[in-house]
Amino acid sequence: MDLCSWSYWRDACTHEKAALFGFVHSNVSVKTFEEDVKKQLVRVFSIEEKEILKVYFVDWKQEKFSSAIEDSKPLSIHPQYGINTSDYSKKIYFSSTEFSFQEGGYLEGSIINAQKVAFELLNN
Repeated sequence: MDLCSWSYWRDACTHEKAALFGFVHSNVSVKTFEEDVKKQLVRVFSIEEKEILKVYFVDWKQEKFSSAIEDSKPLSIHPQYGINTSDYSKKIYFSSTEFSFQEGGYLEGSIINAQKVAFELLNN
C-alpha cells in the first residue's frame, strides 16, 4: 500500500534524532499499518528497517477526551472552517486550523493561519 496517497507527513527532527509525523485517511487499514509505514520509509529514505526505532499510531476517533461519536462517522463533505475573531480588536489572537478560512481542517490551514497571526503580531 502506498501511504502517500492516504497521508500527510511532516518532519519533526531534532539535531540528535529524526522523527516524522503525519495524518492518514480514516479508512486506512490499521491491521497492516506499522508494516506498511516501515516499508514506505525504507523505500522513500533508503534506510534499513532496523533503523526505524518505533512507529506510533493514535486513532483520534478512539480518544475519549478529543473526539465525539460523530468523529467515527464518515464525512459526506469537508466541513466549512474559519472563525471570525475581529470582535477581539487584536487583543487576543487565535491560531489553529479551525480558525483558518483557507484549507481549514488540514495542516495547511494551521500554517496559513499561523502566518497570518505572525504577520499581525510583527506588524502591529
